[in-house]
Amino acid sequence: MDDLDTQRSGPGAEQRIIDSLALHGLQPDAPVVYQSTNITLYSAALTRLSSTGRLFGCSCSRKDLEGIPTYPGTCRSKPIDPAIAYSLASAVDDGNGVITEVFREADLLSATAAQI
Repeated sequence: MDDLDTQRSGPGAEQRIIDSLALHGLQPDAPVVYQSTNITLYSAALTRLSSTGRLFGCSCSRKDLEGIPTYPGTCRSKPIDPAIAYSLASAVDDGNGVITEVFREADLLSATAAQI
């Protein structure tokens, strides 16, 4: 459950997501995992990226990057914000070898290719 983006996940959001999936005949085959419980994994990913020189802070919004197929490097020289970003958490989760299907709202569709 993507619960790190607190602006998008308000009270009742979790249950609405679960109910919506159930309405479409989709039931979890394992207990729901919350991003907020995986901070250690995201910290390890940050450490790996930093040690290979692939880490930089980006303050661009999805709207700023809309329609741009690959990241143009706008923020590569900006200082790194120590907060765990939603995009990093989603990329780590999607690549963990356990998740086989990912459902996102239409407003996140344009960011999916970059996260892959």
